[in-house]
Amino acid sequence: MVLRLTAVALACALAAPIAAVRQAGQESSRLAGAAPDVMRRRVDHGGPAGAPLRRVADQAAGAAALLTALEKIDTTKLTHDEWITHAMLRYEAALLRDAERFYWHDFRVTPYASPLARSLMARFAAMPLATAENRLAYLDALHAVPGDIAAHEARLRSQAARDIVLPAAELDLVAPFLAALIADPASSAFAVGPGRLAKVPESERPAFRSAVDAAVRDAVAPAIERLAAFIDGPYRAWAADRVGVSQYPLGRGYYQYLINAHTCLSLTPLEMHQ
Repeated sequence: MVLRLTAVALACALAAPIAAVRQAGQESSRLAGAAPDVMRRRVDHGGPAGAPLRRVADQAAGAAALLTALEKIDTTKLTHDEWITHAMLRYEAALLRDAERFYWHDFRVTPYASPLARSLMARFAAMPLATAENRLAYLDALHAVPGDIAAHEARLRSQAARDIVLPAAELDLVAPFLAALIADPASSAFAVGPGRLAKVPESERPAFRSAVDAAVRDAVAPAIERLAAFIDGPYRAWAADRVGVSQYPLGRGYYQYLINAHTCLSLTPLEMHQ
């Protein structure tokens, strides 16, 4: 009997570390499965005009479900590196979850934050031109720009309907920024410079250059001019003299969201300014 109990005790003693290792492996596997989902959602910015609300809402719902899954992971069973990964994933997923709530609060036409100055310009700069198909794709992208520009105006109008309007002082920065995009269509960021044009077969350069200039002149420039006229006209009449996001609905919550997003800290606005 004693030998039997001893054998049972020994078996339990040996099984405990094995079970612990198995559980630790399960927690690590859960964490590894969550990481790609977070990063996939994080890199989806939605293009030059930003992600539509429907996509942001889907991302928020997925991030909320992911947070629930991350909460179920026993972090005491993770390695130190895995614990750090878990904390980072929770941080990223929380930002994605809360993005829907503050969808209308960010302005995308200011020179320091607009996709027009970053992703759209980078998109054209990176497009190849070597083949006929490449060049047609470039022209197609130029012809699609007016849709992107119109989406910016639509967003501004929807924000205004929610009492979220750029301060008047900001508009003095936006107007020249937009004007600079198409000040000289032939040398704008949408046009093809001599260095890139050299990659086009010599016999096809004049026709391609002419087609690009026409697209910029007849499609891109008028679209940007319409947006600039709207901002400097009806939109300016809605602008307030006050600055700061606290003036908007949910503005204080958005400020806290920005602190979390840009500093990774949970400090309050008052603590940030002290």
